Amino acid sequence: VYCGKKEYNKGLPYYEKGIEVDPKFPSNYFRAARIYCSSTEEVWGLIYGEIFMNLERNTKRTAEISKLLYDTYKSEIKFTNDTSMTVSFCQNMTMNVNSISDPKNMKLPFCMIFEPTLLMSIVSEKSININSLDKIRSNFIDNYFKNERDKTYPNILFSYQKKIKDAGHIEAYNHWILMKGEEDGFDKWRLANKDKWENFLKWFNENGLQVDNLNKFYSGQY
Repeated sequence: VYCGKKEYNKGLPYYEKGIEVDPKFPSNYFRAARIYCSSTEEVWGLIYGEIFMNLERNTKRTAEISKLLYDTYKSEIKFTNDTSMTVSFCQNMTMNVNSISDPKNMKLPFCMIFEPTLLMSIVSEKSININSLDKIRSNFIDNYFKNERDKTYPNILFSYQKKIKDAGHIEAYNHWILMKGEEDGFDKWRLANKDKWENFLKWFNENGLQVDNLNKFYSGQY
């Protein structure tokens, strides 16, 4: 009802509560992703949108979110010159008093973890397209786990991406996630990588993202 009135900030908490209490229901992820990707906190839109695509494959809504994720990456990663770049996926740096009460276990806002890790993952790229985003996303997972961010900020999506990478399918998976943002680029990649694509599809059908009440993600966890 709130979103029908374009009062998105009032409607969003209900979608997120829905994700928390019924994590297998795709529509809440879909709607939350659309709202967040039009806000200053796109990071949550990226995560919710990708979880949605894993829960609801091969529908018109899946295609819509694929393009939305690609466009969000492309609009928020900017190369200022040959040696520097900026990312802008979140602005919320608010810290809870409880998170700083113990300096040895201080927990930073997720934005202060996500953006530096992403920047570190872009350094060898000079432009944004489906192939460079595949490399950036793959680097991100490497850096996230190498720096043990998963221990402080566990995330079912990032853990699943690592599982995909360890199985040798991350390139195909990333191209699937972003395929509707650059369809020509995806088609060229698929034609040049038929075996990778077919092997991924077979693995993907048998190894989907498992979401339940014990294995879920919602932004309130951070």
